[in-house]
Amino acid sequence: MGGAIENITSSFGVERVGDITWAHRANNRGILKKYARSPEVMMVEGDVLYSPVLSRSSGLETGGAVMAHDYDQKIDLTFEEWLKIILEVGKGAKVDFKRVKSGVREAATAAAEFCLGVLERVWDPRVPLVLNADVYLGPNGEDSSFAPLDPREFVRQCDEYRRHCNPNVLLSLGWVTAYSKSGEYTDEMITAMLAAVVGPATFPIRACFIRDSWGQIQRLLDDPQHTLTIWNNESVSDELCEWLREETDPGRTFYDIVDPTNLSPIRLWEN
Repeated sequence: MGGAIENITSSFGVERVGDITWAHRANNRGILKKYARSPEVMMVEGDVLYSPVLSRSSGLETGGAVMAHDYDQKIDLTFEEWLKIILEVGKGAKVDFKRVKSGVREAATAAAEFCLGVLERVWDPRVPLVLNADVYLGPNGEDSSFAPLDPREFVRQCDEYRRHCNPNVLLSLGWVTAYSKSGEYTDEMITAMLAAVVGPATFPIRACFIRDSWGQIQRLLDDPQHTLTIWNNESVSDELCEWLREETDPGRTFYDIVDPTNLSPIRLWEN
């Protein structure tokens, strides 16, 4: 599957992408320090928001890219600080670009442009890096407080960074979703996504929708350069874990699955 995948697996001494372990929403210093010390965590995911004017109560410089899932939470990390801490502890990074629905589309585009400039300056291309954004509406996406980024512009920005700065970066393109007991990724959603990307990519799939959409989702794997990333915010049952072990390929699937009660990674396979 090429350099990006090989860079991730070789960096952590595993043979399959399914053996990589993840941490969610490491957006403040306390949570990031917890994951930085954890031998269980290989890749750390954080959410990036950009604003030309941030509240001075945050204690950070006015304006710029900061780590936050939404603007209401306490902010105590800039994007650059977050990157440097992850580099110091030898983890990989997954950067999740967010667009709050109440915000302006240009802010999300500016965040990607700004952050790619920071990455060019401080990131070591040998260290695993995933750049992620939701670029289409997915199951129940209309009910989310987030909106998709422009797929063409985000892919263009990431491809330019990959060509000029870091050939090992892995592009991750997903769908805005909201939890529900029912929902599926439709053929139309899959077709739109496949048209948005050329080359290596991984596609985040929310665990609660995977079984009802499995026939459609498998189309994403027709290209050997593609992988899936299965993720969750809500609890994942033992039954679903067993289904994932039976139906998905750990050679083509990242499992970004955590226990929501203690945020520890759930391993479907032991090394």
